[in-house]
Amino acid sequence: MSVTPAAEKEPSAVLLRQGFGGHFIPLTSFGWPATRTDNGVPFASPNALFNLSKLSVWWLRLGIDIERIKPGCPQQNGRHERMHLTLKKETTKPAAANFLQQQAKFDDFIDCFNKERPHQALGMDCPADRYQPSPRRYTGLPDLDYPFHDKAVIVTTCGRICYNRKKINLSIVFAGQTVGIKQVEDHIWLASFMDYDLGYFDDETCRLRTTPKPLRAKSVTHVSDINRNLCVQNGPSEGWCPRTESNRRPSVYKTAFAH
Repeated sequence: MSVTPAAEKEPSAVLLRQGFGGHFIPLTSFGWPATRTDNGVPFASPNALFNLSKLSVWWLRLGIDIERIKPGCPQQNGRHERMHLTLKKETTKPAAANFLQQQAKFDDFIDCFNKERPHQALGMDCPADRYQPSPRRYTGLPDLDYPFHDKAVIVTTCGRICYNRKKINLSIVFAGQTVGIKQVEDHIWLASFMDYDLGYFDDETCRLRTTPKPLRAKSVTHVSDINRNLCVQNGPSEGWCPRTESNRRPSVYKTAFAH
């Protein structure tokens, strides 16, 4: 927790990277890494592809699943929101006179909250008594590979895919990321990021049409607007069949271009 005078100029990933460097990538109680957030900036971008942000794309690259609560339902992330209430009461009412004094109040709160204050949800233990480091230490971003695609392409800084002398607008949140391109029919191409199908484009209009929504919204959902497929690193597992969504809808790319 830190006070940043120009927070909008400081990427959230930088601050989180510092935390991952000294600590670890989070795990859920079920064992897989995940983070639960609301639908606001910097966790999501309302106008970006699938409402992803640069931060959430970075999380995906780290193998961290994204869980989003329903808009206007902070109770779905109740423990975190309750911590915010305590934080605001004890550190901002009243606020300190300057940044240094405010940072000192935050530091005192962190020490008290983790080491001195008993928590009812923990059987009146302190968080420091229950904390166990994750075995997944942050070591940087893994390389991406697309062995089942025709080509791997790096997204430009303006969020475009440049392929076969064509420019396809993807999203600026993927700038600098490597995506896989695969031809699925004459003049129709599939764009994938990691094990997510982003959408289809044709080489005439060069317009990306996103894939149909494969899952219904839940109270707390993973990023559910993207089709998953096994296309990265390890290749297909036993019983694997390509294009899961396409198997259910044989003409999914034709449907995407129907309008």
